[in-house]
Amino acid sequence: MNLVKVRETITKIDNAVYTLIAWICGFLVLAMVIFNCIGLSARYFFTIPVAWVNDLSLLCLLTNTLLGASVAWAKGQHLVLDLFDRLYPERVKRFFWWASQLIMIAAGVKMIQLADYNAQLYKGMTLSLLGYDESLKCRIIGVGGVLLLMAAVFKVAENVLALFIKEKEER
Repeated sequence: MNLVKVRETITKIDNAVYTLIAWICGFLVLAMVIFNCIGLSARYFFTIPVAWVNDLSLLCLLTNTLLGASVAWAKGQHLVLDLFDRLYPERVKRFFWWASQLIMIAAGVKMIQLADYNAQLYKGMTLSLLGYDESLKCRIIGVGGVLLLMAAVFKVAENVLALFIKEKEER
């Protein structure tokens, strides 16, 4: 089994999935702008309040936040403290990187569990004017958890394979 090809395949899958999700995030922002323009136009030009616009905008915002967090984690664009990059030696930075990946895996699993629990709790409730089931919001959190989990697992797999490849080349 060629580890370099396996690593390249994982990287390609990772890039494809999270590029698609980044495009979805962009379309969600566009949708929020359109919904809010509809709401403002209806309210101020036609004096007809459209309440469902707020619900759709909230769903888009929640989805965009969770999808965007997973894209940022997968692309390595999450918040990094310059203190770690400048002051600590390479070994300490590597330790923090591995610890952060494990924490993100645990957070992804916990988000999935929390989403499932809350979806069962809110099943059948309709609080919005659109009449959708409130458990939908909880399911979005579960999808965000799955994507964060995938991002961290992909990064760990890529780095483990890189270590194996480096070790193999040194022999």
